[in-house]
Amino acid sequence: MNKFISNAGVCSRRQADEYIKAGYVSVNDAVVLEMGYKVKPKDVVKFKNKKVQNEKKVYILLNKPKGYLTTVSDDRERQTVMDLVSTVKDARLYPVGRLDRNSTGVLC
Repeated sequence: MNKFISNAGVCSRRQADEYIKAGYVSVNDAVVLEMGYKVKPKDVVKFKNKKVQNEKKVYILLNKPKGYLTTVSDDRERQTVMDLVSTVKDARLYPVGRLDRNSTGVLC
């Protein structure tokens, strides 16, 4: 259940656990307090009475150039791979793979 809610972009898995315990999550109009509930394809999941749907998955293959960090953000404001894909809108993107700033190579 928490994975489904997290994958839908509502919150983190840990936060989802807290919301489930508090009774904010319902499946097929019944409040579910069971942490290990497995969401079935035909289930209607609601969070605070609003329907929750999984986000469409987006995959980008990127050849990382030298000088970019493989991270979402940097506290020292250095360039990250997210700067290279800033034109992609309406999708949550996270880099997969670890390359040093001075390395080049393929990221998914």
